[in-house]
Amino acid sequence: MCHAANLVTVSLFKSQFKFPDKFALYATAGAGVAKVKVGGWQGNDTREFAGNTQTNFTYSVGAGASYEVINDLTLYATYRYVDMGNIESGRNTFVNARALQDENLRGRLVNNEFVFGVRYVL
Repeated sequence: MCHAANLVTVSLFKSQFKFPDKFALYATAGAGVAKVKVGGWQGNDTREFAGNTQTNFTYSVGAGASYEVINDLTLYATYRYVDMGNIESGRNTFVNARALQDENLRGRLVNNEFVFGVRYVL
């Protein structure tokens, strides 16, 4: 299955919990919409499924930690789970064994993001 997604989310929640001076934990949550284009093929590229574009509700949750190495220089690690909903292609463009065009591809589109970085304040 092939897909392309354009994602727009708004962070609804970000909370930071500071521990002794330099260490902090934080949590995030967000919601938005994803415009997803789905298509694909079965077995070989002559057995194609029609494309389908849909707009889905999207949500995300995440957590991370940061450590201030020196003034204005921070290392951070973040995990974020993004759920873009159920996706479905159009019907098969080929005739199947039953001489029908009644198949499509279905799935759920999720993303697990791990981000490691360095933040420097100018």
